[in-house]
Amino acid sequence: MRVNFVKSVLGLLFSLLFSYALYSFSNISIEEKNLLSLGGFLTSFFIMLFLIALRFDSPRTTINARFTSAFFLGGTMLTHIILAFTGLTQQIYITVIGFIMLFYIFILYSVARVR
Repeated sequence: MRVNFVKSVLGLLFSLLFSYALYSFSNISIEEKNLLSLGGFLTSFFIMLFLIALRFDSPRTTINARFTSAFFLGGTMLTHIILAFTGLTQQIYITVIGFIMLFYIFILYSVARVR
């Protein structure tokens, strides 16, 4: 597995812009905005690394990991946007995003282990 530094920085910048947008446009309290923007940054940056910056030894594995990452990036971004405008509690946010990220890690691990 190889990491492209320039693409990692681009993923970092994308994640920062996404978390800023979540913070700016959400209709929730300050504490919930902080949680939402921090969680949005961490989840989008983690997924962006596997989407654009990492390359596996097998091209097949790389393509499957990128497709999986693109699907989950869209899903988590949509989930964050919905939670930003519908109101959320810490328990709901941590549970929903936690399950999504654990499912993503499980699928990505399964894709990477296939030979």
